[in-house]
Order: sequence, then C-alpha cells, then structure tokens
Amino acid sequence: MPATEAQILANKANAKRSSGPGPAGQRRSRLNATKHGLASELESVEADFSPQFMDRRTKWAAEHQPEGEDGNWAMDRVVAASLQIERCERAIDEVVVDVQERARLAWDEDRAVEAAAVMGRLAKDPLLASRKLQATLAGVELLIEAWLGLAATLTSEVDWSESEASKALDLLGVAPDLRSGQTLIDAPEESDSLTYHKELALEEIERLETLREKSMIPLDTLERRQAIRGNVALLSKEAKLLLRYERDAWKRYHDSMKELKGHASVEPPAVVTPAPVVERPKEASRALPAATARPVAKPVVKPDLLEELGLLADGQNPLPGSYVPITAGSPPRPATERTQSGGRVKAGKGRVTA
Repeated sequence: MPATEAQILANKANAKRSSGPGPAGQRRSRLNATKHGLASELESVEADFSPQFMDRRTKWAAEHQPEGEDGNWAMDRVVAASLQIERCERAIDEVVVDVQERARLAWDEDRAVEAAAVMGRLAKDPLLASRKLQATLAGVELLIEAWLGLAATLTSEVDWSESEASKALDLLGVAPDLRSGQTLIDAPEESDSLTYHKELALEEIERLETLREKSMIPLDTLERRQAIRGNVALLSKEAKLLLRYERDAWKRYHDSMKELKGHASVEPPAVVTPAPVVERPKEASRALPAATARPVAKPVVKPDLLEELGLLADGQNPLPGSYVPITAGSPPRPATERTQSGGRVKAGKGRVTA
C-alpha cells in the first residue's frame, strides 16, 4: 500500500530533526567492522580519548617543534601510529600465548577436527583430499578407519556395492573423470573380484600403518613441540592479520614523520666567529753542540799471541794494546815451536812463513 502524502511529509520532518550519530557515535562506528580495532581510523580516537596519546604528543612535540596546522596534523598521526604499533605488538604476543596454551591442552582434538573437515571434502575432490589426509597423523588414522570399514564388508563374502566401490576410489585419490575405464579396484582378468578387493584393502591398511609409524607420529610430535614453544604461532590467520595491521601502522608512521619534518620549526644555525689567528714569534735557532769525537778503543792483544807471532822480544810483556815491532837491529828471540820447525819471520811484518 503506497504511503499517503501526510506520511511522506511526516517522514521528511522526522528526517530533518535527525542529524545522525553524534561525534562520539561516529568515532565508535569506525570500530564496528574490526575485531581488534586496529584497521580503522584511530587517529581521532586517540586524540580525543587517550591520555597516553596526549602525554606522548606533548613530549614528542617539544622535541620536534611542529609548526602550523599541517605540522600539528602530522604530529597527531605520528603519535597515533606509534601507539597503534604498540597495540599490534601486544595483540601478537597474546596470540602467541594462546596458541601455545591451546597446543598444550587440545592438540590432538584440533588435529582431529582438521582431518574430519578434509574427509568431508573427499567425495568432491578425492585427489587433493586424499593427499592432505596422508600428510597428517589424524588424517592417516581416518584413512585406516575407512579401509577397515570397507574390509569388514567383505567378510560376509559379499563384494562391494557401487557406493562402497566409489568410496574405495575416493580413498585411493582417483579423480571422477578417470573412472570410466580400468581403475585400481578392478580385478585383473581371470581373477576373483572379492579376493582382489580383500587383498587391496589389506595392502592399503598395511601401507598406511607403516606411514603412520615411520613418518606421521614423529612429524606430529615435532609440530606439537614447535606449537608449544610458540614457533608457529605467527603462521596463524589471526597473527598474519595483526602483522599486516602493524606493517600498515609503520608505513603511516614513516610517512607522517617525513611530513612532520617538512613542517618542523628549524632554528637558524648559530654563527660561530672564528678565533683570531695569533702569529707566534719565531724562536732563535739553537746551535747544536759540536759532536765530540768518541775515543776509539785500542785492540787488546794477548801476550801469548804476540809471543807466538814473534812480536815480543827478550820475553818482554808489553801492556795490552801495544806490541814491540821487530827491527833489523833487534836481538834474537828465543826459538819457538814454529821457528824450530824451519819457519822464518819476515822483518817488520810479524808474519810467519814456512
């Protein structure tokens, strides 16, 4: 039923009286679409409500000295971005603690839920779902249970139904478009289909049990230990979202800081008057004292050596450093071992020759 003209006029009058949410409501509405309130326009929220914002802004403004409306606007964004970075860091730390605690309390239960979700997609995408199930301990255990159920249907000597055969192909990861011809569950010629299916089920169970013992149990133990330590907490969806918020806040901080420096008050550099250069009087050159001649030490010759060389006459023993030359008129010296053997001494040379 269409509205009457009176109703239309009443609606217009009511619309004129309504001005929408007030300033506080508008600020709160910015946070409605976010879980943490970290992806919204928080600069105005910080400026109006946060005492921490005002305290930091006062301190930073005293340091950077912003000038004009643009400079103060950039100062607001710098401070707000810094506080948002700190909130992101605290939120990330809380996520890490939560992941650690949940891994300690409900690791097996969470892995079982994840494996069940993959098993639910097995019929739609058997190739991918089968591979995912074989990559976790909980998934391998689900596959073993499914094969045990198919093997149990063969104990009554009744072969698989069409739906059971299709489930076997799903567990084997055979895509639907590859099932028109010969498949992995079709028995070879001249073979019993029931016996072949029993052997196939038992082989798959044995293969999956070996995979569980040798690979999946050690891998699950390693992943559980890493989760309890917090090493994989940052890989969670929530942590990745917080890291993106933190990265955006850092970008806003750097951009606003550049803007702030462009509008900061810069004091003119102080003029430094160089000190006058005072010439120092030249000092009179000092005459160096003449080098005194160093006495040359006379060689010390042992008397027995002089006597052996025939330089001592008449058994004389001169002082060290002197010798007696042999001249033509010198009296004969006593015979020595060298002169007795036929040697002779050349006059004035002090040299013995044979």
